[in-house]
Amino acid sequence: MIIQILVAIISGFFGALLNEYLISPIRGFRNTRLKISKDLVKYGDVIGNPGSPEVSQISEAKTELRTDAAKLHAIRDELPRPIFHLPYILPSEEEIESAEKSLIRLSNTVQGIDIDSKDDVELANSDRQEVRDGLGLSG
Repeated sequence: MIIQILVAIISGFFGALLNEYLISPIRGFRNTRLKISKDLVKYGDVIGNPGSPEVSQISEAKTELRTDAAKLHAIRDELPRPIFHLPYILPSEEEIESAEKSLIRLSNTVQGIDIDSKDDVELANSDRQEVRDGLGLSG
């Protein structure tokens, strides 16, 4: 009886540690990745097809993309380092960092994109694709 109670207490302790330091950070990453995917679609017209979007939409896109990059940075710092070496669980740390930098570039270029410059449009689309590739998003 005492052994069963001790086993239950020890199992609960290790389960709580596993949840706190492994499962919760992975869940946080996946939720952040989902939000980034939604934002890339939501602001796709501002990023890839610049025309004359409203100033409020440009400002909102810039803020959201910057916020997404900050969340991705925080999640990357929160994840335990050994987990990046387990295939198929998370992208590598370098891929996440690359996606983070691309999000920052996107937030910086959203407002200053030149419609007539194919280079600016291609750069924005390239950054968007780099975010998708780095986080393992489809599309």
